[in-house]
Amino acid sequence: MLYMNDDASNLVAVCHSRSCTLEYDREMLETSGPEGPDRRYLPGYRGGRVSADGLVVYQDTVNAVSVLEWLIGGNPVYFKFTSEKQGGVIMSGQMYIEHWEETGEMNSAATYSFDAPVDGPLIIDKQDIIKQVYLADILGVRLAGCPNPYPVGVLWYDGTFIGVANNAGDVIALFNNYPGNQYYRLTGTTSGCDFTMSIKWNAPDRPNWVLAEPGAGFVIGETGRVGDNNVIGQTGNPGDNNVIGPIETP
Repeated sequence: MLYMNDDASNLVAVCHSRSCTLEYDREMLETSGPEGPDRRYLPGYRGGRVSADGLVVYQDTVNAVSVLEWLIGGNPVYFKFTSEKQGGVIMSGQMYIEHWEETGEMNSAATYSFDAPVDGPLIIDKQDIIKQVYLADILGVRLAGCPNPYPVGVLWYDGTFIGVANNAGDVIALFNNYPGNQYYRLTGTTSGCDFTMSIKWNAPDRPNWVLAEPGAGFVIGETGRVGDNNVIGQTGNPGDNNVIGPIETP
C-alpha cells in the first residue's frame, strides 16, 4: 500500500491506485587497476524513485489533480510503503513529483500516473504488526458461547495442547508463555473472545485467531480417556501423574 501527502503527519492511502513501485539503487565507482582482470568498485551515491498509476477520482484525498499541483508548486511530498494496515516493514521518505501524465480512452475511466525521485534517505522501519484476533476452532469458526465460552482448552497452531483457560486472562497467560511461541504476543482483550495480537515483523504467518476447543473437548484425568475419573491430586502418592489433557477415545 502506498501512502502519501504534502503533510508528513497526515499520510493517507492513495485510493484507486492500480499499481505502485519503489525502486532504489546505488552508484558504483569503478576502481579497476592494472593488477588483474577483475573489476573493482567503491559504493557511491544512492537514490530511488517512486512511481504509481491510478484512476482519476476527484473525491479521493490524494487524487490526480493534487499530484499535478505538487509538481507545479515544487512541493516536497512525503510517502510510505507498507503491506500491513498497522505496523510491519515501513519504507518511507520524501520525494518531488517529476513527471505526471493523464490518459483517457473512449468508454474507459481516465487514469493518471506519476514518477518522482526520492529526496534524501530512505527510512526502513521494522515494527510489530498489530491486529485483532478471536478464539476459534481449528477451522477458524468462532467458538460457540462467546464472549464467555469458558472453560476452554487452548491449543497451539500445530494442535499441541497448551492448557485450560477459565477466562480471557488465562488465555493470554497460556498463549504468551508457551515455549514454542517465538513471534506472537497477546497484549489485551476487548471481550472474552476477542484479543489484540502483536506479531513480529518477520513472523512466518499472520494468524487471524487463537486456537481453542470448548470445555466438552477435554477432561481432568490420568490419561484423558473416556471414563477415566481420576482427578489432580487424587492420591498424592509419588508417581501419580494425573494430568489435564484432551479426550482420547478408548
